[in-house]
Amino acid sequence: WEGFGLSAVEAMGFRRPVVASNVDGLREVVEHERSGLLVDYGDTPRLAGALCELLGDGKRRTARGDAGRRRAERLFPRESFTRRRPAPAIMAALPT
Repeated sequence: WEGFGLSAVEAMGFRRPVVASNVDGLREVVEHERSGLLVDYGDTPRLAGALCELLGDGKRRTARGDAGRRRAERLFPRESFTRRRPAPAIMAALPT
């Protein structure tokens, strides 16, 4: 699995709620029940249930996406990415 969770941060930057495995790097990025849902690694039925939960509830999906965007902006400001990485296209594409 990914050690940091950059793909989760990128998704949160686009206001997308994240469904991820409850492992170290992702647990630090995604707030369970706030910016997304964390499921135990390998728990395929719970993973499917979490995806269905978000697909079936637009209000909750939007609220978690908005919370994720705020968290991504707070913990990983755009400026910190551009200083450490040479002009990442994904951060440049984020809506302001």
